[in-house]
This record gives sequence, structure tokens and C-alpha cells, in this order.
Amino acid sequence: MTPSPHHPTPHTPLPHHPITPSPHHPTPHTPLPHHPTPHHPITPSPHTPHPTPHTPINAVLTYDWLGT
Repeated sequence: MTPSPHHPTPHTPLPHHPITPSPHHPTPHTPLPHHPTPHHPITPSPHTPHPTPHTPINAVLTYDWLGT
């Protein structure tokens, strides 16, 4: 019966801890979404012209094989 009233006491300072790191977390998260933005349009751009020149090369190879 003595440890009962002692348990809820240390529980009070617990909810005070998550409140402090909460406002500190969203701060460094703001610059994060700004990084993937310029990285996204740059990746699909150079990837599009790559498969394009590869298509005609494959078609020429197939025709050469049939012609032979």
C-alpha cells in the first residue's frame, strides 16, 4: 500500500519530458523536405534520355540479325 502512492509521483515528471523535445523536432524537419525537392527532378531528367538512345540500338541489332 505504501508503494502505490509512490508510483504516480514519478509519473508526473514523465509527461513533461516529451513536451520539450516535441517543438525541437519539427524545427530540423523543415529543411529536410527542401533537399529532396531539387534532387527529384534532377534524377528523372537524365534517366529519360538514357533509355531513349538504347531503344533504336536494340532495334538495329535485331534487324541486322534477320538480314543476315
